[in-house]
Amino acid sequence: MVEVKPRGHSHNLSKLVDEVWGWGIGEVAVSLETVQQIRRFFKILGGFTLLLVGVVMLITPGPGWLVIIGGLAMLAAEFVWARRLLDRLKSQGERLRHSVTSSWTSKA
Repeated sequence: MVEVKPRGHSHNLSKLVDEVWGWGIGEVAVSLETVQQIRRFFKILGGFTLLLVGVVMLITPGPGWLVIIGGLAMLAAEFVWARRLLDRLKSQGERLRHSVTSSWTSKA
């Protein structure tokens, strides 16, 4: 690793920051727990955003149900209620598929 030595006034600033805060410029101590919390936050934010966009797409043109299922899939990793709702939507979809395919084969 190459060490870059600051020149001029920035060297004094670096020393001052080291003395006051105890760490060098550019060093960031982030724990693994903090990174996981940030990822969880963005996963939840993305899930709720997809849910909202999906609901809007039910009214406007777009693949609303597909986006809603995607949002629920993201939220299901964090929330039990989302997992239950996603499972319910899957079972209803299977039931609908079964009824459509059975009526299709009976007409043929």
